[in-house]
Amino acid sequence: MVSVELLARHSVLICSVKRACGDKGIASKTGTGQDSAMTTPKVPIAMVFVRAKDGISHSPKGWSDKEDRAEGALVLGKAVLNFDELLKQKSV
Repeated sequence: MVSVELLARHSVLICSVKRACGDKGIASKTGTGQDSAMTTPKVPIAMVFVRAKDGISHSPKGWSDKEDRAEGALVLGKAVLNFDELLKQKSV
């Protein structure tokens, strides 16, 4: 099973990413907020993280299997479509 973590700062984005992850998502507080510190005050953000071998990330030694990266890309695409659908529903 692929484990995809999420960090979100906006309720619509949280719903979008959770739906995209399905039963493979793990809601977490990863401490990676600095990655979006400059944009968060102006734009809602969400991050999708893919499992890394031995938990190593932000390092040249970090590695994610091809299957995990593919799952992460699918989750990201689904989250964008979910977000679009939720925005359409709110504008009706």
